[in-house]
Amino acid sequence: DKAVSKAILEQNASDKQLGECPAEGHIIFGTKESGGVVTVYMTERYSVYGFEDGWFIEQSGHSIPCVMRFEKKDGKYVFLDAEYAEDGANHSASIKRMFPKIYEGRVNNLTKKEEQKLKEQLHAYAKAYLDSIGRTEPIGTYSDLNAVLLTDVGVSVEVSNKLNGILNYS
Repeated sequence: DKAVSKAILEQNASDKQLGECPAEGHIIFGTKESGGVVTVYMTERYSVYGFEDGWFIEQSGHSIPCVMRFEKKDGKYVFLDAEYAEDGANHSASIKRMFPKIYEGRVNNLTKKEEQKLKEQLHAYAKAYLDSIGRTEPIGTYSDLNAVLLTDVGVSVEVSNKLNGILNYS
């Protein structure tokens, strides 16, 4: 679990964009060990938080099915690589290729309890960051601000994601 958390944060370190606090969450569906390599079947959630309108807001991020591989060395897990599900028309095919049949149905259908667990994991990073700098803003998402998102007015997710890296909303 700790190795997965560390790998998610390291893999996304360059994606800080507008925020200042990276956060991760993950749901592990199962693992497989073979020849000293541990394969982890999971959903990864990565977000970046920043200050806006008196809140500490989840400003960007992603949630994506993923398969990570670790080498087990001297009782520690060393990250080897990660494969992420594809977007769009290839999404279902990539899930079938990446995940054992037993996990395929769960990958895109997290339970409410699992969704809540992801939210709590992200919230814990945000809270720890606020505590470390002596701030007490409420933690939330853009929906807490009643903000209109680009996707709310008909902009595709793909275009919105690209614009997120270009535009400065502050």
